[in-house]
Amino acid sequence: MGTIEVTSDIVWHVAQDTDTLLFVASCAVFGLSTRAVTFNQMYDNAFETTENLLRALYAEDVLALFLNERGLRWEQRGRATPAATTRFEIRLFAEWSERQLAMAS
Repeated sequence: MGTIEVTSDIVWHVAQDTDTLLFVASCAVFGLSTRAVTFNQMYDNAFETTENLLRALYAEDVLALFLNERGLRWEQRGRATPAATTRFEIRLFAEWSERQLAMAS
C-alpha cells in the first residue's frame, strides 16, 4: 500500500461560538471549515475533511500541484496505489483563536 505523508503542519484555527457554544474550525491553507458540539468531534471532523480533500485531489492526479502551490512539504512512500487504498499521514494542529471564525462557503 502506498502512503502520502504531508510533512508540513496543517493548522486549523479553532474558536467557540459564544451564541451556540459550537466549536468552529477553519483551515486557511485549504479553504476548509467545520463545526461540532465538542472539541473532539471538531478535531475528528477537521481530520476527516482534510483527508477527504487530499484523497479526492490524489484521485484526480492534482495533489502534487495543490500541495506545491501552497508551499507544503510532502512525500510519497511505497508504490503508487489507487486513492481508495492509499494511506494519508497528516500532521494536523488545532490552534485556539480568540476571535470569532466564519464558516467557509
